Amino acid sequence: MGTAIGTALITAVTFGVLARADWDAAFTASFAVITVIVLIVMKIGIADMRRHTPEEPSRG
Repeated sequence: MGTAIGTALITAVTFGVLARADWDAAFTASFAVITVIVLIVMKIGIADMRRHTPEEPSRG
């Protein structure tokens, strides 16, 4: 589901910018959106990893 939403979003950005500018601007805007999405997902992943750190096994 996430892939479908991402594909639709990037396509919408590409053609939305293309309606007002050229292909270079459209691809630049699309890659900027992709970069933002990747950075957000990385931040969520890192926060999740820090929250769920495995506990040390008890020695005894």
